[in-house]
Amino acid sequence: MIPQLVVLSSKVKQDKYLTDLVASLSLTTYDIFKIEPESDKTGLGIDQIRTLSEVILTQTTTQRVVVLYSFETASLETQNALLKILEEKTLHNAFILFTNNIERIIPTIRSRVQVVILDEKKKILDKDIFPSFENLFELLHDPKSNSFLQLSNLSIKTREDVLQFIDNFILFLKDHLKGKNAGKITAIIKKALQTKNNILSLNTNHQLSLDNLLIFAHKTVSIK
Repeated sequence: MIPQLVVLSSKVKQDKYLTDLVASLSLTTYDIFKIEPESDKTGLGIDQIRTLSEVILTQTTTQRVVVLYSFETASLETQNALLKILEEKTLHNAFILFTNNIERIIPTIRSRVQVVILDEKKKILDKDIFPSFENLFELLHDPKSNSFLQLSNLSIKTREDVLQFIDNFILFLKDHLKGKNAGKITAIIKKALQTKNNILSLNTNHQLSLDNLLIFAHKTVSIK
């Protein structure tokens, strides 16, 4: 069975998908190995993948299904560790990776799995944070000031927060894809997507990457 990356936002729907799959393969609950983010951690951890490496080495005469929930929370190190397993998987191991955000999965994994999109909803920017992006966008247009770098909401500590900020920034920019500035906005969106991919795939410094993205945006929209 080809490894699957299943895009479903609801845990209930994920479990239903898994139940139907298990039934179709005539498996039992003993054939399922589940991995979920630990309650005291922010996401799937490298130690969980190391444990998985040991599990799949054990002999089995039936199909074993390895299920990873919330895979978008896995760090680059964790995703690369799983990538090695996917490349060296044994005959009787199948893999289901559940996620609610396919863009958080590194391209090398996406290229090695069957992507199953079952719950793709149109994303919209939360109305509570829209004003902060309006303020940021206004400051970016000022050619004589870099004050946008001092905004309190840009002092982001974690990689996950930076990725979420970039996702929201892209949503905001898409609402401005009109008029004479459409070309500039498109260029910034492309830069934002590239920045996010570099953070995910190359593990570039997330705060520095965000600063560079905003400096690029500032130069792009402030030039007449």
